[in-house]
Amino acid sequence: MSCQKVIAFLSAYLDGTLPWHQRAVVWMHLGLCRDCRNYVASFRHTLQLVRTMVRDVGSDQLPAIPAELVQAIQAARK
Repeated sequence: MSCQKVIAFLSAYLDGTLPWHQRAVVWMHLGLCRDCRNYVASFRHTLQLVRTMVRDVGSDQLPAIPAELVQAIQAARK
């Protein structure tokens, strides 16, 4: 599995919705690829920060995400 595919499957991998056979391939890739392990660690840390912010501040008080940022992320994923 390529690093790009690991990143594409990352959300499903972390939330446990990735089918077991794909999960096993991602897990094996992470065992061999330090860059992807670092990326996953960073992604998990970011998720934790967002969850903490939502819990502490409340989602209704969070600033809006700029439309340009959303569009750039969507373009990068294609």
